[in-house]
Amino acid sequence: MSKYLITGGGFGNKGAESMVYTAISKIRAVEPEAEITVVCFVDFTNIDKANFDRIKIVTASLKTRKRLNSRLKTCFDLLKRRKQTVQLYQELKSCDCVIDVSGFALSSYWSKTTNLKLLTTINMAKRFGKKVILMPQSFGPFDYKEKMNRLVISTLKKCDLIFAREKEGFELLAQQGLTNVALSADMVLQMNTPYDHIWKSLKPFTVAQNKAVMGGGRSVLIIPSERVKERLREGEFDKLYTAAIETLSADGYNVYIAYYDLGDRDICAKLKQRFAAYDKVCFIDQDISCIEWDSLFDKFDFLISSRFHSIVHAYKHYVPCLVVGWAEKYLELTRSLQQMQFVVDCRTQIDQNDFFAKLQKLISSRDEQSLIIKQSVNKIQKNSCFDKMWKCLRDE
Repeated sequence: MSKYLITGGGFGNKGAESMVYTAISKIRAVEPEAEITVVCFVDFTNIDKANFDRIKIVTASLKTRKRLNSRLKTCFDLLKRRKQTVQLYQELKSCDCVIDVSGFALSSYWSKTTNLKLLTTINMAKRFGKKVILMPQSFGPFDYKEKMNRLVISTLKKCDLIFAREKEGFELLAQQGLTNVALSADMVLQMNTPYDHIWKSLKPFTVAQNKAVMGGGRSVLIIPSERVKERLREGEFDKLYTAAIETLSADGYNVYIAYYDLGDRDICAKLKQRFAAYDKVCFIDQDISCIEWDSLFDKFDFLISSRFHSIVHAYKHYVPCLVVGWAEKYLELTRSLQQMQFVVDCRTQIDQNDFFAKLQKLISSRDEQSLIIKQSVNKIQKNSCFDKMWKCLRDE
């Protein structure tokens, strides 16, 4: 019986959660009795750990991982360390491999600490002689200082297999001389089976006043993101989304506002406050699991979204999206689904006329776009990163 450590995911963000669950389901589909430990950087109080089916969740901070990278002279020296360190040590010693599902961790966009989280995990695993596979994720840019750049490249060379989610990231790694890199679409998009083997039981999703979600009326789901708001000029975010909701409401749509990351709850609540008197504007104020979300997306005509994996899940159900993106990953995803015409890139100034022209085009061609997405998704799912993952793990 094999034991797998899944790192890089979490439960505060539905995208991170969906990558964890995808990895678990794919492992258990091949090895039903496999032991799985999910290693998170922080403890999540929003989940019921006791409800997981034979899945252990442990917390290991960056400091803890650094400890295990240091040279420990004796077992006594280790045992003097904190309980978290001992637990992680035991998990690493007994596992067969480390599978990382970080979505976007290595980039000079982020702080040094954010980059070190993945780098330290790789070095820690390799110190214990474990195979390391980085599942599809974004990379770059690498506009680091020279010392940091050397650390990034030397660490990535230790991995047994790296999946780059975008062509831009793949080419960047290839330019750095890495030969252990493969180009692959997002792993969640490639998930073409049910999310089995996760929970002992799953409580049904219920929301008061959600007639549209339960199957009636014309419905649009809006999933905003702080990542977009922080990149727009003061007041531009509120102006854009207020106008969008007013337009959709006037056109007879039920508008649902929801968060795909716990950090986005406040901006969603404030949007709803602007439409407090609108019965057809509903704020879904619930921390819904990504698996429950996956069963809801096909209830909507389309999405206006800035959270990457909400768009991925929608596309899996052939639901079109008006994408308000902030990174290359949004452009590459929509390009692969032939949906580039429905992307607004907030790294440049947003033209509201362009935004609403794209919205109207999406509304008028909704069924046509759904068919295009279906054909593209089916094509992507024929070339699975999981097949390559198993080949790498089984090659001695």
